[in-house]
Amino acid sequence: MQIHEDVHGPDHPAVGIDLAKLTERALRIHEAAYGPDHPEVAAQLVNLAAVLDDLNDAAGTQQALERARTIAEAAYGPGHPMVTVVQTALAATRAATG
Repeated sequence: MQIHEDVHGPDHPAVGIDLAKLTERALRIHEAAYGPDHPEVAAQLVNLAAVLDDLNDAAGTQQALERARTIAEAAYGPGHPMVTVVQTALAATRAATG
């Protein structure tokens, strides 16, 4: 990642792709450590969604947020603030993509 940033600058798509890979790795680590339905996995999915959104991957963003919402609702219940945060991000993603 540092090489791409040094060569292309911090806002280049190659740097964004590197960040997405790191976020995906963090997600896999959390899934292995906590199981696929743990709230920490939901938090990592929200992080991944933010990176994917920066890369203009609307489908990936929506998929990550939908999974995060499912996990958060199961773990905390539908009225929990974490669920609200994820639902708000999901609504914004859907509105942006039509």
